[in-house]
Amino acid sequence: MHMLHRTAFIPLLLSSLATAAELRVPADHPTIQEAIQAASDGDVIDIAAGTYRERIDTEGKAVTLRGAGEPSETVIDGTGTGRDSALTCRSNESARTRIINLTFTGGLGQMNMGRGEIMGGGILIVDASPVFIGCVIRDNYSRYGSGGGIAITGGNPCFLDCLVERNASDHIGGGLLAKETGAIFAHCRLHSNQSPSGAGAYLWRDSMVTFEECEFIDNVATAYGGGLFSWGSSPILNDCLFRGNTAAGGAAICNLAGAPILMETRLDADQDIKHSQASPSLTASASPPASDAP
Repeated sequence: MHMLHRTAFIPLLLSSLATAAELRVPADHPTIQEAIQAASDGDVIDIAAGTYRERIDTEGKAVTLRGAGEPSETVIDGTGTGRDSALTCRSNESARTRIINLTFTGGLGQMNMGRGEIMGGGILIVDASPVFIGCVIRDNYSRYGSGGGIAITGGNPCFLDCLVERNASDHIGGGLLAKETGAIFAHCRLHSNQSPSGAGAYLWRDSMVTFEECEFIDNVATAYGGGLFSWGSSPILNDCLFRGNTAAGGAAICNLAGAPILMETRLDADQDIKHSQASPSLTASASPPASDAP
């Protein structure tokens, strides 16, 4: 499996970014949030390398947030008093809202009133469809909640060449919680996330998430679904890899009342699939074959 390099996406952006106004942080605006508030649709916010201790909200703006260089060089650190996500998109953002080459860390999640629970340590997306390219979501914690790294409830966001790593939640979805969404993850890695169930990702309530060439590596669930837990959802996993995930049941995948589809997806020998409700489409197409948990 080859992870797609971020530069492959640059030509897709040139036409729209070439004529956009640029706002610089901190040269023009001291904080990212102030730059967002000053920006108009179509603008680009260029963020200099450094660590920015703030929690940001894209406020429905069709803008591009672009970090300098590699994502490790430009960090949004959501630590602080009270609880909140490092980044929130909840104002009908479309694919014209783009977040590029940024790291999100230190978030604790927030109460999602419409869905009635705490979620989204690093990133909370509610009924919105932003695009993330080359981002890192690491070391966030949804305390007493779900979706330690990312929580998506509604909308169709897209994550391209992103790393979701070392996030945790006390409920479900250490790396990712997805509800009622058709989100796309392409060339992404969900690595070393932790939660009771669905440590890498937890898909719920008719989600139709697509994972294209993604890796689920070393995620740890104390109950079910080390790599992925699917409940009443129909995800598509194409050319994905499950390796080193652990759980009491379903080290790779636990399926409960849904119809996941696996195409050319590889599971290491210890990566079992637990069929709480069997699905004829839930099969691994490359050796070694998946096996049901007892």
